[in-house]
Amino acid sequence: MKISVIIPVYNQIIFLPAALDSILRQNFSDWEALIIDDGSKEDICGVVRPYLVDPRFHYYRLEKNNGVSAARNFGGAEATGEYLAFLDSDDYWLPEKLTEQVAVLASSGAVAVYTDAFFAEENGILFKKSLKRQYNLKHLPAGHLYCRLLEHNLITTSSMVVSKKIFDYLGGFEANLSLAEEWDLWLRLARSNHIAVVDKPLTVYRVRPVGLHLNNAAMARANEYIIAKNFMPPVPHCLSRKQALSNCYLNIAVANLIRYERAETFKYLWHSLKLFPWRPIAIMIFLGLFLPQRWLMALLRVRDRWL
Repeated sequence: MKISVIIPVYNQIIFLPAALDSILRQNFSDWEALIIDDGSKEDICGVVRPYLVDPRFHYYRLEKNNGVSAARNFGGAEATGEYLAFLDSDDYWLPEKLTEQVAVLASSGAVAVYTDAFFAEENGILFKKSLKRQYNLKHLPAGHLYCRLLEHNLITTSSMVVSKKIFDYLGGFEANLSLAEEWDLWLRLARSNHIAVVDKPLTVYRVRPVGLHLNNAAMARANEYIIAKNFMPPVPHCLSRKQALSNCYLNIAVANLIRYERAETFKYLWHSLKLFPWRPIAIMIFLGLFLPQRWLMALLRVRDRWL
């Protein structure tokens, strides 16, 4: 079972070697790595050149920056593996990631498999909390995940391995989306496919200051578009369209609350409450606007139990 690893790169030279080294350290060897230079201004080729002595590495340079979705889709079109894995250039993997995912794919009949993920600081130091702990879950879910994904995007891009055949059938990532593009693809995938999980943090997602910058209006528009595009007729135990949108606005409010941007927090909290009023977490966030910083951090540590 051959895995094609797709690594889109736009500048960010400093992090790329760690990503590529983590592929080399995999204890699964039947892979190819496609490095897609999305019109970078930095010398990506110079960083990549030493890796190209291994014939499993391939480097492609796109003449202009088309965005991460288009770069990943280009890699998918060039890939020769049965399955595609995605690795963002500032993330990295633990050595057993692909081995464990291939084993689950072989035994489960699923078309895709993801892993839990650690969060790391920009310097690579791991936080204690994984994605599973962030959402206060004992186990990450598997199966038909449409309803779960409508509530929260539990799948980091760098943790996913998906059938190339299914990826091609779905049309890959929507090239016009530059925010939440992976959530859109996972929702489309989950509508009629089984997604498996390796319930271990084998992916490391690097949290960087630039990644914390939030264009609130753009994120809201992307979320509104994705929900309108992917919402299925009412399904038992699934969020309504209004509840799903309310969740999205609430997440934007939380992101602004963390940065103590009160006006933006209140704006998106109000959008959320208009659609789905009297949620306990919304009341907590409102009260958080008036708390000292250290109390606010304590509040945020329990917020995920209510989302």
